[in-house]
Amino acid sequence: TLFRSEIVEIYGSGFGAPSPPVYPLQLIAQPAPIPFTPAVTIGGIAATVQYAGLVSNGLYQLNVVVPAIAAGDQPIQTASDGFQSPAGVFLTIGGGN
Repeated sequence: TLFRSEIVEIYGSGFGAPSPPVYPLQLIAQPAPIPFTPAVTIGGIAATVQYAGLVSNGLYQLNVVVPAIAAGDQPIQTASDGFQSPAGVFLTIGGGN
């Protein structure tokens, strides 16, 4: 269960090229930020993305602040470069905070 203002780490693929570029099969010694910020909504409300970058070959990490939304299961979606993540993914938000 997550709470409002808490930071959640989201992992996914397909968010674009990091800067500086990372080449296939190159060992990633430290996270490589992407030069733009993907859009993230939780419960239909825009969430603040504090970090977005490549952490392993093909694997991206987004650090996202949970917005002030109602408790319960809330849908989460990401959008980047005209592409949107599939629907049907939810985060459980607790009451309080």
